[in-house]
Amino acid sequence: MRRIVGIFLLCLALCPATLRAEAEWIAVKKIYDGDTLKLKDGRKVRLIGIDAPELHPNDKLYRDAQRTHRDARTLLKMGKKSYEVLKRLVGKGPVRLEFDQTSRDKYQRSLAYVYVRMKPERFAKAVGAKRPKKGADSEAREYLVNRELIRYGWAEAFRNFDFRYKAEFLDLERQARQQGLGLWKD
Repeated sequence: MRRIVGIFLLCLALCPATLRAEAEWIAVKKIYDGDTLKLKDGRKVRLIGIDAPELHPNDKLYRDAQRTHRDARTLLKMGKKSYEVLKRLVGKGPVRLEFDQTSRDKYQRSLAYVYVRMKPERFAKAVGAKRPKKGADSEAREYLVNRELIRYGWAEAFRNFDFRYKAEFLDLERQARQQGLGLWKD
């Protein structure tokens, strides 16, 4: 019996992270900023593959100001907008997590793709998109929050490491910038 359990645990450890995605939906306790939240079970989750502007003054804010040639106050305003969009999208949850090859960052936060289920009308309102036409399918759908924050211009694609959706996220960011969506309006 011990041997079977040992083999099972070894297989679980070796299977790809995508197969270990959590099927459960869990409530959200707190939203820290435009790319970080805390779940009811106590886990702090950083949305993998995205970088939202800072919400509070810190070293990263000033590095971002130098990198983007924008003043810190402007970046803080952008951070507040990103935070508000994530809050509207995620609320108190529930959310579902999916992991990539790297499951923790240097601060020991879980790195995850975060999914929500909602009706298209509510989703469009949350991200500032055009509302679906009347009579369109109004069934709740599942949305990958990380992807949608970039698609609608509320976050940048993370460039410093590889992840499953990196090419797609970079392309979505380019399109959002070209279309002047979200944070790229000005």
